[in-house]
Amino acid sequence: MYYHPEWQRTYIHDLLDYMRKINPKDIKNIKGINVIFVTHSPFILSDIPNSNIVRLEKGKVKKYNEGEKTFGANIHDLLASEFFMKKGFMGEFAKQKITLCH
Repeated sequence: MYYHPEWQRTYIHDLLDYMRKINPKDIKNIKGINVIFVTHSPFILSDIPNSNIVRLEKGKVKKYNEGEKTFGANIHDLLASEFFMKKGFMGEFAKQKITLCH
């Protein structure tokens, strides 16, 4: 999803709001709707409980650790833990230049 960060932040809310407005008469033959998101967006993850997330790492399903949460989580924490950014959030070029100056 390449939406502006603010649009990413409101995406799940807006989608659910839209779906609530669908007239049941228009979809009377549909028994249920499943939605699948494939994303690297921490904004999307922070609106979905980890019990509804399949996390893949190197092609294998990886379980969440006890106490690890996505729903309502801080996006910086999600980036650090889920998106392999343990080395920080600064661009590598700037990080190296600053390190050389110190």
